[in-house]
Amino acid sequence: MAKNVYKRDFFDSGKFLALLAIPFGLLALPLFVIAYLHLSTILSPPVYSASVSIPELGTTIKLDFYMVWDETQESGRYLTVSTQKASVRSVIEGFDWFHNARTSIYQTPDHKIVVLGPMEADYIIDPRRLELKSLSSYASSVGWNYIGAFDIGGAGPTLQFFPASRQSECIPMRMSREDYWEKMSRAEYRKQNCRLL
Repeated sequence: MAKNVYKRDFFDSGKFLALLAIPFGLLALPLFVIAYLHLSTILSPPVYSASVSIPELGTTIKLDFYMVWDETQESGRYLTVSTQKASVRSVIEGFDWFHNARTSIYQTPDHKIVVLGPMEADYIIDPRRLELKSLSSYASSVGWNYIGAFDIGGAGPTLQFFPASRQSECIPMRMSREDYWEKMSRAEYRKQNCRLL
């Protein structure tokens, strides 16, 4: 027998409100799941993390890779530069960090740090001021000292820092050789792909 939903006792008993809440609950559930997944990505620890200390400059550089939902919105790559006084953390450009992880580190004659990432994601760091700025891929690289590179490798595989003594210099461009590469910083080390040795 069908229930008359318009009876007064149906409204007074709260059943009407419960019936109204069901569709709103069903709509809220996917929104809650999306919000939870987004926040868990932001607040979760990095998937990969590695660091290197540069004693001559009293600086530590840490590279973190996080899972992201949309690489067009965020790269998932974070670079942290720390000294005894303070630290600065910034997102750096790139995409698909698992396949494009290689990030080379250099020391300049004026005691700055250069970070050359894949596909022209290049930065310069002043450890005295804790400034991280974008660097033109055509900046002069005269006198730069190659310290090593972050890359994914090993049995794990894991993100590691490979010092220059273990890994030769290579800057991945992820495209076939172009004439303009000859004018770029560290032109002789720019390659289509870099492989761990």
